[in-house]
Amino acid sequence: MPHSMNQGPLQDCLPKGDSLANDAPQYPVCFRNSRAASAIYRVNSERARARLENTGTYPLVIGGSALLSITWFDYAESDLGAYRELSVGIIVNPTGSLLRTAAAALLLRAFTLGAFVIALPVSSEAARAAGVNHLGLPKTLLQLPLTWTSRYLDATAMDGQQRVLTMQLPLGFGPKIRVPALVVFSNLERQLLRTTVQTEFHSQIDLVGRPQLRLEAPDHPLCRELAAFDLERTKPLAVVHGPIQSASLLAPEVVSHQRSTSR
Repeated sequence: MPHSMNQGPLQDCLPKGDSLANDAPQYPVCFRNSRAASAIYRVNSERARARLENTGTYPLVIGGSALLSITWFDYAESDLGAYRELSVGIIVNPTGSLLRTAAAALLLRAFTLGAFVIALPVSSEAARAAGVNHLGLPKTLLQLPLTWTSRYLDATAMDGQQRVLTMQLPLGFGPKIRVPALVVFSNLERQLLRTTVQTEFHSQIDLVGRPQLRLEAPDHPLCRELAAFDLERTKPLAVVHGPIQSASLLAPEVVSHQRSTSR
């Protein structure tokens, strides 16, 4: 786990009540002294579009391919306690038009790209309940043992005594970038929600290392989601990794989206 770090200049992170899982959450929900590693894959755009059908989002397609991320989060401190999370998300464009999205970014300063989460195992029941009840996220409860070294993250997803998958991500050196925000899309009560997480995520991009993913329980729902994109045999574009000094999950926004045939 990373050494203790001071909280960054994010939206006010004040003490919350003992439980956010069932009561109305008090935003922002805050995270500190944490760490993340993410593998970014190029995947079949038609499979991504089919998976996102009826969600109100569209895959971001670049060079004929969509993008999918597998991200492991290790939250040492949060308003929900310490826990771990495995996020599988398709990078999406809720307008369905790159031109319209670019115009919004330039003219309205509204950057709407993010990830629509298709699987989200967590190691904490409180975190699972909060994400499902208040954000409509597909959170499930699994054990997620993680081992960080200077060179690798060795990660496992366990469902009771069943080993679901294993993954090794290289933590090599590369260009450094600061990620100021993460954007997540989800569906709740027939609405498309956009949730922004302000971050102090100082990451590096490893373009050389080769992550290893093994799906060990083919019939498990998590493995079926990943197998649909043939990820075991796909070389990731990059690994993004680093410490998250602090993060603030803001209140979700209801997205006013317009269906379009443009992609």
